[in-house]
Amino acid sequence: MALRRLGIKFRSWFASEIEDRYRDVYCKLHPETEIVYTDCTKRALQPLAQERSAHPSAYLIYCAGFPCQPFSNAGLHLGSEDPRSDVLRAILSTVRALLPNLVLLENVAELVLNKKYEDVKNYLFRELGKIAGGAYQISHKVMDSHEYGGVPAKRRRVYVVATLTPGRRSIMVWPSPIEAPPLKSILEHRKPGQTANLEEFSKTFLNNLSKGMELIKKKSPGFKVSDPWILDLAPSDQYGPSVKFDCFPTVTVSHANSYYVLCKKDLATCREILATQGIRWSDLRLAPGVEISERTLKCMAGNAFTLTVVERIFQGVLNKILPQVSKSK
Repeated sequence: MALRRLGIKFRSWFASEIEDRYRDVYCKLHPETEIVYTDCTKRALQPLAQERSAHPSAYLIYCAGFPCQPFSNAGLHLGSEDPRSDVLRAILSTVRALLPNLVLLENVAELVLNKKYEDVKNYLFRELGKIAGGAYQISHKVMDSHEYGGVPAKRRRVYVVATLTPGRRSIMVWPSPIEAPPLKSILEHRKPGQTANLEEFSKTFLNNLSKGMELIKKKSPGFKVSDPWILDLAPSDQYGPSVKFDCFPTVTVSHANSYYVLCKKDLATCREILATQGIRWSDLRLAPGVEISERTLKCMAGNAFTLTVVERIFQGVLNKILPQVSKSK
């Protein structure tokens, strides 16, 4: 999607998605992708390496995210002991086999900020740095999508960029902060009476809605129900609700269908959740007659890179290589 926005023609070679329902939606959204693997830790790299050898001059971009649960504040904090960390090893094996010109990795900021995961961070940068005899220029930056993606949503992530640069010439230019628009700029119009049916809410949702309203009263004693507040209704009693003013909290897979928009008296719509990740509905380019589960799509948004951040990262790298990128923005 970011490459399309930048006006760059590309070949979508392969992707991986282990969850059946997510893979089904991905294939509908990206029918141009030639190969969609189920488990990246089990895919055979030799056929890919042979194809890469047949096109040595092609500029190859490899983007990968790996499970954040081993490192996230909301996870079990198992780090390298979590079996899901195997995905990172598979990613590095893919880089060794294919030598992409540009590698973009993304994960929760805790991966590089929390000393508990220092072994994983060191492993990642050490192994990337050894590939092709140290030919990759590697840099990383922690960025919040609210500050760097121009979206009314919090999402602090670490982005790792590795560029295959002969002669050790660094070509990475990181994005600078930009102003985020107000929350109401991404909210959809509701028809009169088009509000959430509280009778359909679970006990957890109702408890969090009640506690969340108390939190808002404490934070903003003179608030009005027309004010742009977001309440996360999913947390258990152990954590309680969270509330954000004029922006969404970090959208996650498990909470993607539980954000309550106070000024609309309704749960966030699919298009609103996509917008927190900088994605417009038109970016999806759904073929006529193709249907997808919006509930599943919202969950996938919780796993996604923020599109506008990726677009800006690509622009920072590719405008030194592909002149049309600098002209397109």
